[in-house]
Amino acid sequence: YQGDVVVICQDGYFPLGKALATANAGDSVVAFSNNIRGLVIDRTSLNSWREGWQSIVYSKKGYAIFNVPNAAQFEQHVINVSTGAWCRFTGLNAYCWCVFDDHIYFGGIDGVFEYDSGYSDDGVEIEGDIKQAYGDLGTPFLKKLSLLNPRTASSAPYSLTCYTNADYKDRKLNYTNNIGYSGGTLWNTKYWAKTGDPIGTYWAATETDMINSQWIMNSTAGVKISVVFKTKTKGILIDWYETGIRFEQGSGIL
Repeated sequence: YQGDVVVICQDGYFPLGKALATANAGDSVVAFSNNIRGLVIDRTSLNSWREGWQSIVYSKKGYAIFNVPNAAQFEQHVINVSTGAWCRFTGLNAYCWCVFDDHIYFGGIDGVFEYDSGYSDDGVEIEGDIKQAYGDLGTPFLKKLSLLNPRTASSAPYSLTCYTNADYKDRKLNYTNNIGYSGGTLWNTKYWAKTGDPIGTYWAATETDMINSQWIMNSTAGVKISVVFKTKTKGILIDWYETGIRFEQGSGIL
């Protein structure tokens, strides 16, 4: 990539030219994967002998995929080659990857599949479970979050779940489904401040190309905050632009 060879090592994903010029590459920050070093070390220490390790650049979408065997399944560590931001794909049991004629494919246990094509997962719903990195929202003090405003757009109706986790607690709420607005509430048909669920609100967006901007209830207290955005869709594409957050900052509390 960019005129260099990228190699997968026990402690990271390295550009070979920079690694060779460093006395101890493992202790340096030359690895592409420095921000996820702990994850890579965990995976290589347990699975280095397994088949399926591979890296590939998908220039069409501007990211690179590192295919990682993890026990009896696979996951993918994915880097945005422009920004250096990382994410992790799960649920794709891909043994190998290939780019042909600007299309990307992976080999699974049941055959070869085209990836990044269409808006369904081989005919079933695509489950989206996005957990943003924890941050202090610009203040290191305890805070209470009361409202969220995920700004999204889509060409068809859909349902989603949006809530927050605090201080690295991995709280999980179920998906909602866009088929028949299961579990969803249409926009502007309910007083959000009177909802019976203070943790997370499920709603169904109307069919529109306009950006949906609606404040919803949320109840979380902590110092480090992560926004969780979950949806289950089939046949549509959702654009998620940003999430507004309103909170109260504690005073005199450690």
